[in-house]
Amino acid sequence: MVSIDVAQIANSLSLEKNVQTIVEFLNRFKAKNVDLVLFPECSLSGFSAKMKECTLDLLQPYLDQIQQWSADSGIQVILPTAIVENQKVYNSGFWFKGNTKTQFFKLGLTDSEKKFFSIPEAATQKVFEIGSLKCGLLICKEAQQAPWQHPSNCIAWNNSYYDSLFASGLDKGAEQAISIF
Repeated sequence: MVSIDVAQIANSLSLEKNVQTIVEFLNRFKAKNVDLVLFPECSLSGFSAKMKECTLDLLQPYLDQIQQWSADSGIQVILPTAIVENQKVYNSGFWFKGNTKTQFFKLGLTDSEKKFFSIPEAATQKVFEIGSLKCGLLICKEAQQAPWQHPSNCIAWNNSYYDSLFASGLDKGAEQAISIF
């Protein structure tokens, strides 16, 4: 069995405050001995005009802190954040697994999101493993975009087979534990 906790946190305009909240939730979940903690869209950066300032250089100390937490605790972390590269803002994030950090991108942007987010040309859906499970990741309304709105496409997309799909989008302040067998 794999134990997954989901934290829907309220974020702020302050990276420092956001990472403080993230670490508080991580430590709460560490006491519950979970395998994976999933945070919502733009948890680190916040979802505001200030995300246009979130370059990798600015985010790196916070990402290093979460990666060290994952390595020390043995708990995997999915941490979405906006990130600016080459003057484009991406709805992105990182999957931390111990000393490994893998970047992912939200590929199914809504029409309104396309006004301020870009998708890298070479970005593809990532498949992550936790225990013996292969997992895909959907962010917020991405589950309503092609090809995900058709259940038959969720089994295999882009030649990637999933045992589980995670989607972020609970009410603010909520935490939820999910067990996958």
